[in-house]
This record gives sequence, structure tokens and C-alpha cells, in this order.
Amino acid sequence: MKRSITIAACLAFAALPIAGCGGDDEGTSTGTQQEKTATQAEAVPAVVSVSIGDNFYKPKDVSIKVGQSVKWRNDGAVAHTVTSDGDSSVTFDSGTLEPRGVYALKPGSRGKLTYFCTIHGKVQSGTITVSR
Repeated sequence: MKRSITIAACLAFAALPIAGCGGDDEGTSTGTQQEKTATQAEAVPAVVSVSIGDNFYKPKDVSIKVGQSVKWRNDGAVAHTVTSDGDSSVTFDSGTLEPRGVYALKPGSRGKLTYFCTIHGKVQSGTITVSR
């Protein structure tokens, strides 16, 4: 009987350090709290992608915040441009983008940027709304 009590006491004593390893998360970080509280800058992608197809931009209309960039990639079979029109708040022109060509723009202020393909005309057009 005395041996049983001694074994039980030893097991209980051995379990104390293990029990002390869990519990209080104050002042420590496991990474999950950081993931839950992402800042706005982390939650918004730095670059918004637009695919250029033959006679279309996808998506056609994009909304971004000041500081974000827009990247166009010509996924079509023929050349295209990304060129601001007269109503755009920012003037820009990609020049001719051959298939797989890429053009990027980072507007520095709020506004509505309207653009089209100079090769295919206004039938291939899009807008970028920049807000803060």
C-alpha cells in the first residue's frame, strides 16, 4: 500500500512541470493573433493584375487605393496598348505590347483613369478608379 502511494506521489510530482507548460498566453504570440489582425496594407494586394485579351481587358473595371499598382499582361495573340484617353485624370501609354508583354502603372493620386487600346479602338477599353 505504501508503495502505491509512493508511486502515485512520484507520478503527480513528475506531472507538475508538464502542467506548467500550457495555459497563460499573455505576453506571448503564437502567430494566430497576428494573422487575425492584419493591417489594411497587408489585406490589400500591392499589385492588381489585368489580363489583356484580343479586344478586351479582364477585368474591364478596377478599383484600387493610392499606393497600389496595376499590371497589365498581354495574354492575347496579337499586339495591344494600354493608353489613357482624353477623360483620364492621368496620362499614360504602354506603347505596343507584344504577346506576353507587361506594363505597370502606379497612380499617385485619386481619380478615374480611363484607357483603351490604340490598335483596336474604344471597343477595347477599361477604367481604374483610384481612391484613398
